[in-house]
Parts: sequence; C-alpha cells; structure tokens
Amino acid sequence: MKKQSFFSYCQLSQQGSNPQLYCRITILTRNSTSFIVVVLLPLVVVVVVVVVVVVVVVVVVVAAVQ
Repeated sequence: MKKQSFFSYCQLSQQGSNPQLYCRITILTRNSTSFIVVVLLPLVVVVVVVVVVVVVVVVVVVAAVQ
C-alpha cells in the first residue's frame, strides 16, 4: 500500500524537466527490487535502440561509399 501511494505521489508531484528519471532514482533508493524493473529494463531498451541505430548508420555509409 505504501509503495502504491509512493508511485502515485511520484507521478503527481514531479513536474520537473525529467520527472521519470527522478522517480527512477527515488524508487532505486527505496526499493532494490524496483531497481531491476524500473532502471535496468529501460536501460536495456535504450542500449538495443542505440545498437540498431548504429548498425543502420553503418549500413547506409557503406552503401553510400560503394
């Protein structure tokens, strides 16, 4: 119950430049289990996206050179 209310508080009260990042950091400091779900999963998604973009750019550059 406390965890749920904290999530609600986090969503409602944080209207800064990057509320999601703030929420992740705050949750990380409170609950190590949430660290895996809230921080690592988005991080993996970001890494995958970056890798895909790099591969596409390399393919385009190689095709342009040839």
